[in-house]
Amino acid sequence: MWQQVYDPFGNSVLSTMAAAIRVVTLLVLIATGAVRTHPAALIALLATIVIAVVLFTMPAGLAIRASILGAVIGFSQSAGSSSTSSSCTG
Repeated sequence: MWQQVYDPFGNSVLSTMAAAIRVVTLLVLIATGAVRTHPAALIALLATIVIAVVLFTMPAGLAIRASILGAVIGFSQSAGSSSTSSSCTG
């Protein structure tokens, strides 16, 4: 079983900066208008998978499955919240 590595560089500042690359990528792409929002999210997702596999030594299959699980949960919760909010009119 894979054990998560929280500090792959032995330096908390460098490890935090490596983990923040994905968020910074997303925000820079959206803020500069370089790409639209949905493609920016997909680019940030790919950056996240690469960072997890290369820097944090996460197995690639596990990183992809975790991404798919996150998408399924996100879509199922957003679908549930829209139906709930439309029924509460009153």
